[in-house]
Amino acid sequence: MASGSTALPLSSTPSQLAQCGSLVEILRYRAQHQPNQVAYIGLENGETESKRLTYAQLDQNARAHSSCLHRS
Repeated sequence: MASGSTALPLSSTPSQLAQCGSLVEILRYRAQHQPNQVAYIGLENGETESKRLTYAQLDQNARAHSSCLHRS
């Protein structure tokens, strides 16, 4: 876990997350409330860490891909 970030399990804020209607909304919620928390750790060959993405980075990447899809 990154220094200074606090992991909150999904069940820690059930009332806010209960209002999320999709995975996209849950990820956006996390990006707003825990932007520096690690959301994804990529493993090369299933063992060696190759990449980390925070919720903010994941949200930014998803929005960029979504924008490209909407334009095509």
